[in-house]
Amino acid sequence: QLLFLKYTRDDESQADMLGFRYSVRSGYDPHAMLDLFTMLQGVESASGQERLPAWAVTHPYPENRLAQTQRMLDSAKVNYAGLAWDRDVYMRQLDGMVYGNDPRQGYFDGQAFYHPDLKFQMLFPAGWRTNNGFSAVTGLAEKQDGLLQLELGSAEPISTQLQTFLAQDGVTTGTTSGAQINGFPAQSAQFSATVGEGIVRGYVAFITYDGRTYRLMAIAKDEQATAYNRMMRDWIGSFRSLTDGAKLNVQPDRIKIVTVSKPMTVAAFYARYSSTVPVDRFALLNGLPVDGTFPAGKLVKRVVK
Repeated sequence: QLLFLKYTRDDESQADMLGFRYSVRSGYDPHAMLDLFTMLQGVESASGQERLPAWAVTHPYPENRLAQTQRMLDSAKVNYAGLAWDRDVYMRQLDGMVYGNDPRQGYFDGQAFYHPDLKFQMLFPAGWRTNNGFSAVTGLAEKQDGLLQLELGSAEPISTQLQTFLAQDGVTTGTTSGAQINGFPAQSAQFSATVGEGIVRGYVAFITYDGRTYRLMAIAKDEQATAYNRMMRDWIGSFRSLTDGAKLNVQPDRIKIVTVSKPMTVAAFYARYSSTVPVDRFALLNGLPVDGTFPAGKLVKRVVK
């Protein structure tokens, strides 16, 4: 996957195109996609998290998806006036849905990452930007010249997974090892690879734990690989079982739908129906500015424990 990140971005772009087509064929107005990507762009901006560099991302940036959707809307020969929105039906389906990153699926506390459902933990280097994505947990060096990535492996033996990884075009194999990592079966290797930004060097490890396999990849641009060597090795060596009951039993926030009986400002609604998210995030979640107003009858999303 290291060498095929571009193709995952292309897959996401194709998914947007197919979603557009399916929406039209099902009788729904695809203009709603604009609101979705605008919201995602706002959420990303409000998060304050450092973006992964273009060569390391698996999804196109929201603004790129927004622009592509607008191009599809402009070029498609569709009578949008005859298509439905049905927002209220959709909104009622959201009641009780998990909001944000479900901590059951992994969460950060400082630089420590905990995964309650899979019962493991890891420690990321101080100062690195961390992110718990849908398919990978990542750490990005401050100067964007180093990347740590944790993913689920496949059902194949870890020795086979390592061989497949090292057999990719552009990958040069260094020292390999079958030594356990904190008591867990593991297969690991040093490697270098040619990617779009030049040469990267680092480590990859495949670990078997609790009936699953995990792939841990730590890479740095060639000129920084020596400086980051200890950090990368320590990160891989930090993979351990999670046994702390408080961390194993965390629960997610959830969406609660409220119908506004009369016009109400965002501030007034927020004061009456509290949410676990800040007011600016609450407004963004509902597609309004902080000084906006909900009309009577509007279904509004709040976030509760």
